[in-house]
Amino acid sequence: MFACALATGYSTFVIGRRLLGSTSAAVFAVVAGQSLSHVITHGAAARYDPLVAAIFLGAGALLLSEKRGSAPIAGVLVAVGAMISLKIMLFVPSLLGVLALRAIVPGESPKAARAEAARAALLFVTALCAAFAVLFTVHAATLTAAPVVADPLAAGPLAAQLSADGLTSMAGRALGDHDGKTGAYLMTSLTWDWAFWTLCILGFALAVAVVASPRRTRAERLASANLLCFALPLFALFVYRNAYPYFY
Repeated sequence: MFACALATGYSTFVIGRRLLGSTSAAVFAVVAGQSLSHVITHGAAARYDPLVAAIFLGAGALLLSEKRGSAPIAGVLVAVGAMISLKIMLFVPSLLGVLALRAIVPGESPKAARAEAARAALLFVTALCAAFAVLFTVHAATLTAAPVVADPLAAGPLAAQLSADGLTSMAGRALGDHDGKTGAYLMTSLTWDWAFWTLCILGFALAVAVVASPRRTRAERLASANLLCFALPLFALFVYRNAYPYFY
C-alpha cells in the first residue's frame, strides 16, 4: 500500500507539473491529496482502492505525456485495473475526457491534431480491450465451474458478474447511499478537511472560468479542461454506495 501511495503521489506530481507548469503547485497537490483525513487514517488499508487510484493516475500521466506508445500502455494499465476491481470504471470517463480534449482543442494544426487524437484514442481502447480479453481468459481458465444460482452476483466468477443481469444488479447495489454511512463519511471529511474542500471548490470554479474565457490562451484553457476531467471522480462520493473512508 505504501508503494501505491508513492506511485499515486508521483503521478499526481507529474500531472500537476504538466498542467500547471509549476513544481511548487505540483508538490502542493501531492501534499494536499496525501494529507486528507481519510487518506491518513485508511490509506494503508489492504484494499483494492489504492491500487486502482495508482493505476488511474498513472494512466492519466501517460496520456498527458502525448508520447508515442503512451496511449496503449495506459490502456493496458486500465485493463489490469479492471481485473483488480471494476471500480476502475469510475475513473475511465476522466481518461476518455483527456483523450477527447486533444481533438476538441486541437491547436495550430487542427487536422493533424485531430488525426493524432483519434489515433491515440484508438490505441488506448484497442490496448485496453485486447489486454482485458487476454487477462480475463487467463483468469477464467483458473476458475472452477460455479453452480447455477438465481443471483448472478452469487456465482462468484467475474463472467457471471459481467452478464446483463449481473451488471444491472451491481449497478443497483453500487449506486445510492443505502445504509446512510457514505453520506456520513463525506460529511466527516467536509468537516475535518474544510480547507481542502474549499480549495477544491475554488479551483473547480477557477478552472471553469478559464475554460470559458476567450481571453485565455489555448494552453491555459486546455490545462484547465484537463483538470476538470481529473475532478470527475469526485462526484462518485455523492452517488457511489461504497464510498467508505478507504475509497478516498
